[in-house]
Amino acid sequence: MKETAKRLTTIFLKNSIKILSLLLAVSIIAFALISASPVDPVSQYIMSLGTAISAEQRAELEAYWGVNEPPVERYITWLTSLLKGDMGHSAIYRRPVADVIAERFANSLALMFCAWLFAGIIGFALGCIMGMFREKWPDKILKKICYLLSSVPRQAVTVFHQSAHSWRLTYSPVP
Repeated sequence: MKETAKRLTTIFLKNSIKILSLLLAVSIIAFALISASPVDPVSQYIMSLGTAISAEQRAELEAYWGVNEPPVERYITWLTSLLKGDMGHSAIYRRPVADVIAERFANSLALMFCAWLFAGIIGFALGCIMGMFREKWPDKILKKICYLLSSVPRQAVTVFHQSAHSWRLTYSPVP
């Protein structure tokens, strides 16, 4: 019993270290890509407001966002704030990011549950059909569809559905 607990603890610690290092690496890469972007975030924010602001207001906004600080310093500031539980302030919603996420979390959870339930019901029904007509034409057709859908990347299926719906609804979700 002790040996099993020790082995499970070792596995848990190894996986925890892997997950934390992966999260750190992804955050560093994402932060580096955003920092290397040629888009000026202050100019984009000002354009989204649709109004002109003075040079003093722009300088104040740049100081508030820390745009003129070195990227390493900005990353460390962001990471320490995140570890303290401060996710920042949303420029779009003008509220704390944690509040925006919390407000939308229930809807996301409900949508995820509905999708999971829908997929389970459809999968169960198709599995029953395939079992009832084993080695007959419904089973063969459904099996080919399953193989096809499992071999195609999910993003390709998503793009196909977006294209089909945008054609049917006569507008495009992608500019």
